[in-house]
Amino acid sequence: LEFIQIGVPVVATYTQTLGKYFTEKDLLFLRKNKPEEFSRLLYKLYKNSKLQKKLSSHAKKYLVRHNWPAEERKYLGIIKRLS
Repeated sequence: LEFIQIGVPVVATYTQTLGKYFTEKDLLFLRKNKPEEFSRLLYKLYKNSKLQKKLSSHAKKYLVRHNWPAEERKYLGIIKRLS
């Protein structure tokens, strides 16, 4: 999340958890998790500034929706309902 916050596009190994929150529009996913795949995706990012900007922009939208104040409100609402 730190890289997304500062606008750095992310290459990450696909997991069910990441797949629940992010799509291919947000991150470049490693499907095979092999060094060759990683270097190919990094090179793809390096050569394509439009892709860099697109990934950064889409991923930042996640942070706008899921920031601490928003999550705090949800959490405190749950606590209030349980008490």
